[in-house]
Amino acid sequence: MKKVFLVTNMAEESNREETITGATAVWSVAESHGVTHVFANPGTTEMHFVGAFESVRKIEPILTLHETVASGAADGYARVKKGSNVNIPGVTLLHLSPGLMNASANLHNAHRAGSSVVNVVGDMSTWHSGTDPVLESSIADIAKINGAVVSSKVPAAIAADAKEAFVTATRNSTSPGASKVVTLIVPHDRSWERVSKVSVEDVIRGDASPLEQLNEDREQRSQHLQSPEQATTKGSVAERMHAQLTELLDEKEVPPPFTTKTTFRSIGLTSQSSIRYASMLREEFKLDIQPTIMYDYSLVWDLVLYIEDRLAIENKNSGGENSFSPASSPTRESADVGKKNTSHSHGLSEPVQKAINAFGKSFVKSILKSESGRVGVYLGGDAGIRENLERVCGIFRKLGISEDSIYVENAFSRIDRGGDLMVKRCPYFPRDAMATLASFETLVLVDAKKPVAMFGYKDQNFSSLIRQGEDDVWEIEAPPGGKLTDAFEAIEAAIDKKANTWRTDVADAKNDKHRERVTRAAKENTLRETSGKLTPAAMCGTIAKSQPENCVVVDESLTSGSMYWDATDAFSPQFTHLTLTGGAIGFGLSAAVGAAVADRSRKVIAFQADGSGLYDCQALWTMARYNLNVCVVICNISSYNILNIENVMQRVEDANKTNVSKSLTSLGEPTIDWVTMAKSFGFRMATRCDTIESFQMVFQEAMEKNGDGPILVEAVL
Repeated sequence: MKKVFLVTNMAEESNREETITGATAVWSVAESHGVTHVFANPGTTEMHFVGAFESVRKIEPILTLHETVASGAADGYARVKKGSNVNIPGVTLLHLSPGLMNASANLHNAHRAGSSVVNVVGDMSTWHSGTDPVLESSIADIAKINGAVVSSKVPAAIAADAKEAFVTATRNSTSPGASKVVTLIVPHDRSWERVSKVSVEDVIRGDASPLEQLNEDREQRSQHLQSPEQATTKGSVAERMHAQLTELLDEKEVPPPFTTKTTFRSIGLTSQSSIRYASMLREEFKLDIQPTIMYDYSLVWDLVLYIEDRLAIENKNSGGENSFSPASSPTRESADVGKKNTSHSHGLSEPVQKAINAFGKSFVKSILKSESGRVGVYLGGDAGIRENLERVCGIFRKLGISEDSIYVENAFSRIDRGGDLMVKRCPYFPRDAMATLASFETLVLVDAKKPVAMFGYKDQNFSSLIRQGEDDVWEIEAPPGGKLTDAFEAIEAAIDKKANTWRTDVADAKNDKHRERVTRAAKENTLRETSGKLTPAAMCGTIAKSQPENCVVVDESLTSGSMYWDATDAFSPQFTHLTLTGGAIGFGLSAAVGAAVADRSRKVIAFQADGSGLYDCQALWTMARYNLNVCVVICNISSYNILNIENVMQRVEDANKTNVSKSLTSLGEPTIDWVTMAKSFGFRMATRCDTIESFQMVFQEAMEKNGDGPILVEAVL
């Protein structure tokens, strides 16, 4: 009997080894997309994801003390990991809708940055959803604010759902500024349910065609779900479900058709009638539909999608051509809707290639006809990545466009600057920005949305920062099915055919003069003072001269760092510059965490305004816990100085007249002690500097230290 018992246990153990939890499946898919870290602030509904890290050991979880740190870190991680041909997403693990709401400010910044971020958010178990537990609210509605949503409700489809989320987040966008933030909602029970390990591996390899095709079809189906008339076309799942409900509730008229917000409760379904309705649906569709549908599916369309998915799987597995499936459903506009154009896997499709080649020729011909000093370039998105920026500067140099005519958007995502790469930053305030761009007759946008003013001020009377007519604005962006580099190649090919008309000598002469002016001004503005009270100018000059080659600077210095750009143009070797993209302050310290985790070989400088840093100061604890190579420079002016500037600019009536209004822009009384705060969070090195000499000494020492953990320098200005 003992032997039989042993054999039985071994067999059971073997069977268990062939399955993994849904949570493990998600992390396995993440690993296949190059993810090495997850920024986590989990709760009850995410505990199986916490346990799954033990099974997927190549992914390291990073604990954050607040969700805004997790989302900001994921943004910084994605920005540093990204290359012209590499896109690895930042990943968060968040707890229900309150956790996602707490993360939303920095997800807004990630959206504006075009950063690839996947949020894995736990939800109530499918059978518990809709019973109004205290932590329940619509995760999907919150997630839609900043990007796409994938909800994993279909049993055994969690790997395919996860793959859909990661593919969506990392897919090349042909629309500058498009969000790459995706939220994967995983009900609690889906995280612990066991799925076939082989099926997960098939999904990762791309062999799981039925489930993968279903996920590709979902977006197309959801478009039809917005149109009730189409969704209830004769023979569709929706129509058949409606007929069953009408038969069941013959005493109550069921309003045709369903809408995407129809709930079973609103139709009049009760717990008892829900059991009968599930029985009718099992008979109609030959599927195992649970009698608790009223609680499992809060919306009717959730059940519509579930039934469509299961029917499609049955159809594809059986090979039946006449069985119902979403791909052949009458809800489709045509047989071609939802099909993928796969020609770009081996290059651009022929029509797209012809179109982009024609664009390149027209663009080059037009710019060469223009006066070089009257052509301006405006960079956004991925144009600032070093490989791309080098190509941009090379293209425009041949066309006679100098560096002082090339601008990056003020709220840029990433630009790899320093050394031999020098471009200008567009001004922040609307009138200054518009005047700068309006000085050119022709404007070229490279991977950038058409710029608009940050705010609409009194007497401003404009939103767009572009004054040129449509015929004088060129937009260089990724073609359909392609990458930004495809556009560059077409332009470069056209330029090469015009080698005898290149104007590099014109550009080079202007570049030499521009660099001389910048260096001279930076020395006068930031290096003139060598002793005495620390000033913003001296601080910027010291950082620019001392920062090491290939460092990452996460810049949320705001008003205190206004002279930093020109100082780095003049003095700094190559480095990566990240800044606040969406205007939601409280980004810098969190993004510095992600940047340091993304590449531990690089020194990270968090150049941080004090007011903004208080939004996510919990990031200091994460820096200390994981011994991150970060130097935090706090610009301590003890106020929200940008608001003081706004008061003056807007001529706000009675502003700062008394302490009543002053109290809302001052951070004094009580004084915030950043050095003590940092040490309480685990920093071993934290120093306050209020003179130029002390700041120069302390910052230089900080740059020379590596592997000693994070350092904080409080610059009292």
